[in-house]
Amino acid sequence: RSTLFPYTTLFRSFPENDVWGRFNSMMANCCFVQLSEIDRMNTNVYMGKIKDIITNPTINIEDKGLKPYTTQSNHNFIIPTNNDLPINLSKKQRRFCIVSTSSINIGNKAYFAELFKIMEDKNALKSIYEYFMNLKNVPEKFSSSDINVSTFQAEMKENLTEDIITYMKYRTIEKKNEQQTIKTIEDRKSTRLN
Repeated sequence: RSTLFPYTTLFRSFPENDVWGRFNSMMANCCFVQLSEIDRMNTNVYMGKIKDIITNPTINIEDKGLKPYTTQSNHNFIIPTNNDLPINLSKKQRRFCIVSTSSINIGNKAYFAELFKIMEDKNALKSIYEYFMNLKNVPEKFSSSDINVSTFQAEMKENLTEDIITYMKYRTIEKKNEQQTIKTIEDRKSTRLN
């Protein structure tokens, strides 16, 4: 636990069971859910459930051997990762804000020691809190048009679309070649039989 995100944070690397899985009792009292180093293997088949948790005002909680119940959902997901594409995105997605941070301080132990020290400093955290609480022109409720799309996120979406188009072109050409090969084999068989 950290001072920045104390008791209301759930830290998970394998969320399939206790975040969007059936037995999710750990989600009952948390506000922030940090999903460390996940990738599409963790999220691909669960995108519907993930979107449901993000969008719906309530969540069903079930603990092993206990009766399920519904409670208010104020879950916010944080996904720190080195994976290029930890979740599937579409060009029209509106639930995720993706940021690429600088890698300039990789291996700089002094930098990270100071950063972690600041993250535990209550006065520094109070300053951050006051800064955000005093921002002007913040909407009462955010809509998808209020979400700033970072350059990195825009590039990810573009590359994702290009990857899908490239794959479909490849599969189409591959299928044509496969059909041509089958036709050639059938023609040869037919010639031999005659």
